[in-house]
This record gives sequence, structure tokens and C-alpha cells, in this order.
Amino acid sequence: MSTEAKRKIRNIACIYLFFILVWLIILGIYKLRQYMEHLEQMRRSEAYMFSYEGYFKHNIAKLVDGKLEFTNHKGEVYIIEDDIDLKKIDEEEEAYIEHKINKFGEFQIIEGEDTPEKIANFNNNMTHIKVWNDVDKEYKTISESEKLHEFKEISDLDGLIIYMGQTSEKGVENIDELDIVGHDRTWSPTKIIYDYGNGEEKVLKEKDNLYIRDLFKDNSKR
Repeated sequence: MSTEAKRKIRNIACIYLFFILVWLIILGIYKLRQYMEHLEQMRRSEAYMFSYEGYFKHNIAKLVDGKLEFTNHKGEVYIIEDDIDLKKIDEEEEAYIEHKINKFGEFQIIEGEDTPEKIANFNNNMTHIKVWNDVDKEYKTISESEKLHEFKEISDLDGLIIYMGQTSEKGVENIDELDIVGHDRTWSPTKIIYDYGNGEEKVLKEKDNLYIRDLFKDNSKR
């Protein structure tokens, strides 16, 4: 093979290698960009889950007459009681998304004096309250009516937090399913009773709804 032919082959090979290198660089940049976008999305998801936990536990605290204690990433402690206080959680979320901080604070529900009684009321109501189902022509427990899994007695605040975070058969968290109780699957308010289990019952709502706060009240009084 002549020197000229070898030179042409070498030039062609160099051109091919150049384009391969350019393609690899472009592919690498594309993959890196995808990876960085994935990391940012993960960071946003982590921030959202942190914020959601705060709002979720704040709602639980209100239901049991407790208080939500928030310790931020600096170790500063706040009691979250109203919408203004909730901004402390939002600020922590935003700071994490913007890479100003790399860790979150934590939440703790402080029980109130009436918290054990509220949980006991909830257990009684979930066991004894029944909702009229106009389709099946029978009363059903709240769990059956709202398509929740079988209710088991809750012993403490931690158990309540776990229960409220579980999902129904429809994939909705229990705390959201229980927000309004009393539709008879026709999207109309229906009759709600307290069944004492001994043949006696008390009408709670003739044709209306119960709200989640009602489930933490003592509805057994005749």
C-alpha cells in the first residue's frame, strides 16, 4: 500500500474517531443532564414529603387536642399552631430545594391532657357508628362505608398516626377518607346512628354528614 493511501486511511480513521468522540461527549452531556434533573426531582420529592409530614401531623395534633413541635435543621424549636407557624415548615422545604440546606428538621406531636380520651372516643365511634347504605339497604360501619380496611383498636398516638396514614381500598389516605363521613354511595347525605350493640341505638344524623372532628367526640351519651 502506498504512502498516499495510508495517509487517506489514517485521515478517514481520524475523522471517524473525531465524530465518535463528539457523539460520546454529546451523549455524556445528555446523560449528565438527565442525572442532574433526576437528582433535582428527587430533592423536590424529599422536600415535599417533609412538608407533607408536617402538615399531616399538624392535622393529627389538632384532632387530639395536642400540639405539633417542629425542630428545624438548626435545632430551633417551634410550636406549630396556626397558618403563620406553618410557614416555618414551608421555609425549610424551600431552603432544601434551593440547596441552602442539606438536611431537614423533625416533628413531634405533644399530647394534650385530653389526648387519651380523644383516641378512646375515636375507637368507640369507629366501632359503634353505622351509616345507612341505600344501595344495599343496610347499616354499615364507617370502615365498610368508606371502603377502609378492617378497623382495629388504636392504643396510642403513634398507632393513630400510622392508621391515618394508611390507604383505603381506593388508594386514598384514611385521614382524607374520614374527612367527611355519611354519604350512602349516591353522593347524598344519609342516616347515621350510634349502635350500642345491645339492640339500642341513637340517631346522630337523620340525613346529614359527620366530619372527622366528630369522630373524636363522645357520641355514646344517650
